[in-house]
Amino acid sequence: MKAFKFRGAENPQFATDILRNNRVHCADWHDLNDPMEGTYDTLLVDPAKRSAALRAILKQKIKLRVCSLSETYKSHAMWAYYASDFKGIAIEIEFPDGLLKRIDYASGARIQHWAHDQDPYRLALDILTRKHSDWERERELRLLVADTFYDLPPGAISRVILGSRISSAFEKEIRDVAAGILIQRLRIRSGELKAD
Repeated sequence: MKAFKFRGAENPQFATDILRNNRVHCADWHDLNDPMEGTYDTLLVDPAKRSAALRAILKQKIKLRVCSLSETYKSHAMWAYYASDFKGIAIEIEFPDGLLKRIDYASGARIQHWAHDQDPYRLALDILTRKHSDWERERELRLLVADTFYDLPPGAISRVILGSRISSAFEKEIRDVAAGILIQRLRIRSGELKAD
């Protein structure tokens, strides 16, 4: 499955690390920008078993780390939020089938109902792949793994898209580490985004 990792210009080492070491960083879910990340409102369970159920789910959640990606590079908001107002880059990566999880954007209140007999690991995965509908424009795909870095298969990085406002210094840095990878520039034409 193809996905795009946006990286800003403020910390160029985050972008160059992906290209130089053929890997993506996976963050602790507490460090993600949505303050509601990893939360849920309702747990349907016998009150006597509630504390144990919450502990079991948390134990599984803390084992998981998150790499957030997008299914598209054609989003003005993504370039603004995650690529330094079009001064950063988007890296196109091909992931093995079934590895990435598509975010389920809840509408209205983020109420999730879980039964007490469900597997805590499956619940943790479900919780970490649901977000409020206000985030829907990100079209997020998630890699959920136990390690800080996920090593990409050889040749997984298929191209780098340079933001339309990228500095010449950052562009040079990217070109130096992306030898052999297709590099394109983002163009904005009549409000539409295109890489060429």
